[in-house]
Amino acid sequence: MTVSTARPQAPWALRLLPPFPAIAHRILALANTEDAGTHELGALIKLDPSFSAEILRFANSALFSVRRQVTSLTQAVAMLGTDRVKSMATFVALNNLVCSSVRAPALRKVWVHSVVTAIIAEEAAHLARLDGEVAYTTGLLHNLGILGLMCAYPDEYSRMLEVSNDFGFDLLQTERDLFEIDHCAAGAYLALDWDFPNQLAAAIATHHDDPVANQRGLDNLIRVSWRLTDTLGYAAFSPNTTTPAWTFYQPLRDAWVAKSGVDASAYYGADNPYAFSAYDVLVQTALAVEMAGSYKASAWAPAMFKVGDPPGDKCSTYADCLKLIREGKDIDYDGVTGPGTYTTGGVNAVTPTYTGFGPDGKLLPPVLLDPQLALSTLDQVKTTATCTPENPPNKCTY
Repeated sequence: MTVSTARPQAPWALRLLPPFPAIAHRILALANTEDAGTHELGALIKLDPSFSAEILRFANSALFSVRRQVTSLTQAVAMLGTDRVKSMATFVALNNLVCSSVRAPALRKVWVHSVVTAIIAEEAAHLARLDGEVAYTTGLLHNLGILGLMCAYPDEYSRMLEVSNDFGFDLLQTERDLFEIDHCAAGAYLALDWDFPNQLAAAIATHHDDPVANQRGLDNLIRVSWRLTDTLGYAAFSPNTTTPAWTFYQPLRDAWVAKSGVDASAYYGADNPYAFSAYDVLVQTALAVEMAGSYKASAWAPAMFKVGDPPGDKCSTYADCLKLIREGKDIDYDGVTGPGTYTTGGVNAVTPTYTGFGPDGKLLPPVLLDPQLALSTLDQVKTTATCTPENPPNKCTY
């Protein structure tokens, strides 16, 4: 992929982004001078308490294995080096911009992913005979565009991430559909706008490109490094696979894939909504039948609310929930897709997107929905049926 480093017009999705903090600009400007001293940098960093705390925390982390606690900013700057101080100044400035508005778990995952990528990139750079400090900085900032979009549209971007993870959407395409720019292009724009080196902007712009075998360069190094980070379990964005429901469900999915011989990436499995939504509906229906003590729909349909709505003892598998019901307890089923809550119209609370058709019959980009607003709207248009007799076979009027 050929990358132009000419400064483009500001994308609309980044126009709401607050200005880059002045103190960070001053730190970067000073660190870029040849005669920048640790005392001058330390004195400037002191003007920003949050950045001072972050620099000291990082200097005392296990990464450096210091024997005695580092308490002086001058000592911390000398240990870290000006290149690392520059990258941290940028990252901490962005972190401070977004942390007040974006959901902490999402931001934390991006932070951990970026730090691990930076460490891997630095180590790999030595083997590839590249500048380790430059590789570290680029690895730390390769998701600069994600932080920018998070800062500009915290609620919308966080919801988009949830939908992309849960439904297996392509992240870059979903970003382009909703914001008309993906985080690679957004990061490259910000890097240029904030006067970062062209080499760093180019690596950010292409970090989602496929790695090229036997190519030694910063761009390719970052493409490999963040993928290794994901492989090690530090993905910036991934489905929540830590719930008890997922722990129970995943082996079932894997066994079916192994037995059928289908391509796991194409299977409607744990990373696709249809399979695990159907699984949850099946489990919750079986629990409702048990709770109602009847196979009649008129009896177990109301029990869908009872087994899925709070209050009640939380449970995530059929066996655990069944045991609680038979002990005479109220339950609150929380499955692979999340809470088993239904509206009075019978629509499950997981309603994150709507995809319509255009005049040409082709699918339009998915539209993110507010789940609670969507459900309240559906409740207003629900229909009521009167059936005689109550259960099939019967005739109903609406």
